[in-house]
Amino acid sequence: MRSVRFIVPLMMLVCLACWPVLGQERQPTDSAKLAGQPADIAPSAYQYRADRKAEENPPESWIGLMRYANLPFDKAVDVNAPAVKQVLCGLIWEEVRRVRRVTLAWNGPARRRPKPAEVVVAYFDAEEGDCLWLGRATPRAWLEQGKKITVQSAPTHFGTVAYQIVSSVDDGKIKATVAMPSRGGQKAVLLRFRHPRAAPIKRVTVNGQAWKQFDRDREVIRLECLTGTAAVEAAY
Repeated sequence: MRSVRFIVPLMMLVCLACWPVLGQERQPTDSAKLAGQPADIAPSAYQYRADRKAEENPPESWIGLMRYANLPFDKAVDVNAPAVKQVLCGLIWEEVRRVRRVTLAWNGPARRRPKPAEVVVAYFDAEEGDCLWLGRATPRAWLEQGKKITVQSAPTHFGTVAYQIVSSVDDGKIKATVAMPSRGGQKAVLLRFRHPRAAPIKRVTVNGQAWKQFDRDREVIRLECLTGTAAVEAAY
């Protein structure tokens, strides 16, 4: 029998809407009052299940498995890797707020409850060496025509950062305004635009000037040697 493995990476990238306190109906409230309160964020997760075909699992759900199995992110995932084969279920979600405690609840029969040693809770944040990622795992649906993502005063190792991404994909554009990290020291800010139809980037401008530092296939724009606020536009 395979050991039960649950992978729950917390990706410190994208703001989520406030989820209701456990056991209560959602009520209009001041978001400041929710600080420090438990919130059920599982419904927003990308879920991996071993009883599905590989292609039936959301692409985002594989990020957690690849991280857990130490598989390279620049190659196709090896679905037959031994570590991947151990996993029965995995959850991955984006959460920009600092997470102090994670509580896992088991609603199934007690006899099938996994032992603590059989549960893996892992996380990785938006900082990678000397680089800071923005929008790395944004759900593609969040960048459909007319939609907007706003992050304000997000704490990072390089100081607070703020950015807004606005989608005009029907016009072949995605734009962002990025307030570079307040403390600085990063080698680069890596801004990812996850086009809703996975279209490759054709051209990029930064502050109105042509910008060559981007990877069209990985959907990543590399921002270096910039301070203050950068206006970024990608054409498709």
